[in-house]
Amino acid sequence: MEITNHLQIYPASDRQMEALIAAAPDPELQKAYGEMLALSREHPDRRDWYAAWSIETRDGTPVGDLCFKGLSAEGVAEIGYGIDEAFQGRGYATEAVRAALAWAFRHPELKAVEAETDPENAASQRVLAKCGFLPTGTVGEEGPRFCLTRERFSGGIRMETRRLILDSVRETDKEDYFHNISHDKQVLETFICRYAETLEDFDFSGYPGREDILAIRLKETGRLIGILTRFEDRDGCCEIGYGVGSAHWGKGYATEAVRRYLESLFSEKGYQKVYASYFTGNDASRRVMEKCGMVYDHFNEKELRYLGVERDLSYYVIDRERFDTPTLRRFRPEDYQAVCDFLVELNREDRTHINWNWARFEWMYEHPYCDKSLLGSIGLWTVGERIVGAAIYDMYFGEAFCGVLPEYRNLYPAVLDYAWRELRDENGLGIALCDGCEAERAAALAAGFSPAEQTETNLVIALEKPFPIRLPEGLRFASPDPIADWEALQWLFWRGFNHGEDRAEFELQKQPPSGLRPHFDPRLNVAAADESGELAALCGIWYLPGTDYAYVEPVCTVPGWRGKGLGRAVVSEALNRARSLGAKRAYVISDQAFYYRLGFAFDRHYTFYWRKA
Repeated sequence: MEITNHLQIYPASDRQMEALIAAAPDPELQKAYGEMLALSREHPDRRDWYAAWSIETRDGTPVGDLCFKGLSAEGVAEIGYGIDEAFQGRGYATEAVRAALAWAFRHPELKAVEAETDPENAASQRVLAKCGFLPTGTVGEEGPRFCLTRERFSGGIRMETRRLILDSVRETDKEDYFHNISHDKQVLETFICRYAETLEDFDFSGYPGREDILAIRLKETGRLIGILTRFEDRDGCCEIGYGVGSAHWGKGYATEAVRRYLESLFSEKGYQKVYASYFTGNDASRRVMEKCGMVYDHFNEKELRYLGVERDLSYYVIDRERFDTPTLRRFRPEDYQAVCDFLVELNREDRTHINWNWARFEWMYEHPYCDKSLLGSIGLWTVGERIVGAAIYDMYFGEAFCGVLPEYRNLYPAVLDYAWRELRDENGLGIALCDGCEAERAAALAAGFSPAEQTETNLVIALEKPFPIRLPEGLRFASPDPIADWEALQWLFWRGFNHGEDRAEFELQKQPPSGLRPHFDPRLNVAAADESGELAALCGIWYLPGTDYAYVEPVCTVPGWRGKGLGRAVVSEALNRARSLGAKRAYVISDQAFYYRLGFAFDRHYTFYWRKA
């Protein structure tokens, strides 16, 4: 449900749409409602894009309805709307359409919304103009067509972080702006803003669409939780301010938003220096500045009078050169997605480090044998919000991965040095380097590492066509849930990785369930189960939409079923499922003849380099 100053709008239920069909005054409208009901039932996963939406006043009085007529594969929806005659002339259509657009553009797959009106319906055309639609110059069945793109809807300004969207303030943000900024007394003690006692008295007219005020929105909901401001533009410098509703404090949102804003100001706006200030005693705001790389510049005593008190201001500053310099910090739990993004970017073009991809990190992160007490020792090098280098231990200290993005390759020796200092164990540190990667090999040798006999081989297979499946009689495919079916999976791994058939010993040694792996698709957990449901073999395969590869891990078959083609069957089925989702190839770290017989081919060879403690 979307709530505005006067209205509430929401997708109608099947029963409500059936009532609309029965009450429709003419066959044409009856047919339209019938199509909405049929399509919403046909597409339950996208029901809200096909259903009729009820438009009601805040007390529940029906005043009209609207719909989106679906969402095309190209990311385009078409909106239609109508207000009952008795309620026309009150601005309800504009208010409802704006709220519907706010809901629609929260969906990242939506690129534009179109509309069509009768050429004589000037009121409807005014609604579209007020909501930002522009004429396309084309004419449809009903009349002239209009379009509102995502870029225009967000004022042409849109930035994203892992959890946030930064874009223009909109008319529909009034209530969120009121509650999180202008009526939040805790925010007003830290951020200069005019207080509003009631929503009705709040003059919001000067905020929407301004380039110097940006909304901070949660990606999850699209709702405004804070704002960023820019002022005092002069000589390539500017000052920024930021405020986040007190209900959202302590979650790192301000730091995340300011980092991304600074990146835009330097790289897109061309500023050379950016200032920010805080009231004396506001240590939380100071920490935001410091986390973003800003440093103390000057102090102004009693610079202004605010809320009846003389206020001191401390100023911090950061210049372009300092911002562009990678900053080392330690891993925090909220960095999880950013590390995955880094590993995806690292392997997007050059697959030298494909042995350490996002899936290997995710597999390790929630593996029972991974020592998570050490996570704070992972080193990250960042420029703004972007991770450009990382030193990550592998399960526990003693082995590590070191990687940097290509444009920061001169950072590699520093990453390697950090790994040696922070990630070694009592025996030293080992890292796997791709044969032929001379720059990393030279850096390792210069840092005192030496090649060892330990190696890794990476294999690859093209997913050009489906693989034939031959599942032995008496077995069926299953997709065990990594959490709900954890004990059954562990019993399979226990036997499949040759720990024996002693159930009592297993019960003593079994590990607690792993945590939720956020990117793993349970459909890609392909097992073979017998008639009793016991698992006999499994292939896990990892695929992330937006990448072109899958990663195979783990694969096992219990001893009693080996040699019967069961391993081939589960791996082939997993490869087919990854292919259906968009994967063009699959990788596995192995040199077993089993994979060559399946059609895998040599891809890369890695040699471990060790430095003894």
